[in-house]
Amino acid sequence: MGEFPRKSDGRRVFTVEFKRGVVQQLLKGEKTLAEVSRELDIQPSVVRQWERRFEAGATAAVATNQEVVPVSALREAHQRIRELERLLGKKQMEIEILQAAQEVVKKNPWLRKRVRTVTQHPVAVICRTLRMARQTAYNATRVRPAGFYRRLDDETVVQQIRAVTNSRATYGYRRVWAMVNRTQTSS
Repeated sequence: MGEFPRKSDGRRVFTVEFKRGVVQQLLKGEKTLAEVSRELDIQPSVVRQWERRFEAGATAAVATNQEVVPVSALREAHQRIRELERLLGKKQMEIEILQAAQEVVKKNPWLRKRVRTVTQHPVAVICRTLRMARQTAYNATRVRPAGFYRRLDDETVVQQIRAVTNSRATYGYRRVWAMVNRTQTSS
């Protein structure tokens, strides 16, 4: 066995001619795999790998330690990549359009309702796409009864809120709201 140059990690680097000669010995039946690997001090799995690549008709693959890929498979892969890139471009354009329309639709409840009737998608999907709460969509489409908001009561409510906050400064808005509701229901 001759001396072979070594890589930085200590592994030997075999020439293409050497690999081809070892595989030829195996294919001709001159020696068994165990004999060749013992004689050359090479693992049997390495020799088997050379043999597999040689049988695939890949002299270049044996030299570079890579698998052989048929040209037709490579062509199909490139075609699939082009198709996916085209679809990705379309989806990116759709996303940009949706992002531009998102603010407009959020502000106008009737547009949200129209999106639902046109697309026939569930409200949850539409709201997820538009990044808005479902409750907002449901509230916007609900018709409020007449007299829902009475501006005349504002001044009295504000006075009640100020009275509660002046006497209990540490109360948050929930407690203040509860106190004002209690005073309104009791009167």
